[in-house]
Amino acid sequence: MTEKRLIHEGPAGVANRVLLTDADGNPYTAGGGGGGGGGGGATTIADGADVAQGARADAAATSDTGTFSIVSLIKRGLGNWTTLLGRIPAANTPGLLPVDTLAAVDVARQLAAGGASANTALTTTCRRISIHARGADIRYAIGTSAQTASSTSHFIAAGERLDLDVAANSQIAVIRAGSTDGTLELSELTQ
Repeated sequence: MTEKRLIHEGPAGVANRVLLTDADGNPYTAGGGGGGGGGGGATTIADGADVAQGARADAAATSDTGTFSIVSLIKRGLGNWTTLLGRIPAANTPGLLPVDTLAAVDVARQLAAGGASANTALTTTCRRISIHARGADIRYAIGTSAQTASSTSHFIAAGERLDLDVAANSQIAVIRAGSTDGTLELSELTQ
């Protein structure tokens, strides 16, 4: 086995070239040939292992922030990539991934929006809703406890539809935004 030495060339403060040389100071390259060497502070590196990069036998890193060799970090990254690929469904058509932008409708509600705030509890497991203001502009408030809608609550214009994510155990309160009563059509959606 030929010994290799790592030699840094160049004055202080200037980007250095790094050359691998054999024990006699001759340049080492995988294809043979190459430039000369020189300078001091040689570091010996055994065949098949590079202290800065790690060895092929290094285990995958156990975290993203610890002190590990490059080989260990690459192994961790590849393991995470494999996990991610396993979570992506197979494409039905080559080059296309299925995307679920629709949800199944579940409970339908008609919430009267009058001159006073009215609160309604949604199904406890509901996580998405679609709301449509019919007949008037409406103000609404959504939260995980009893709600009170006011003139500064969220606004939905007459004829507008919004699809929203909500927390489990949500409640919604509605009130008319002007002087005309309306109805907030609400559909609870399943994932």
